[in-house]
Amino acid sequence: GDWSSDVCSSDLAAAFSADGASLLLGTVDGRVTLYDAGSNRLLGEWKLPRDGKTRAAGSRVIALGFAAGEPLAAAGDGFIHRLPRPSAR
Repeated sequence: GDWSSDVCSSDLAAAFSADGASLLLGTVDGRVTLYDAGSNRLLGEWKLPRDGKTRAAGSRVIALGFAAGEPLAAAGDGFIHRLPRPSAR
């Protein structure tokens, strides 16, 4: 679905880029998606890593942001993940 239907979930983290052109969404299952905020076009998808030693909450996305235009995701295990910018589709 498009990001507008996902935003209604209470188990969702979201962040706009500084220029408002991109929207990051993250879920409790560790999935992160990047959308073009103007067109709702999907620009990228990631799944946060989880090893066998980490509890289920480890891959939960708890916060999102951008640093110098680079997408970042904070996980329930305390790690900050740098998400590589997807190449143009």
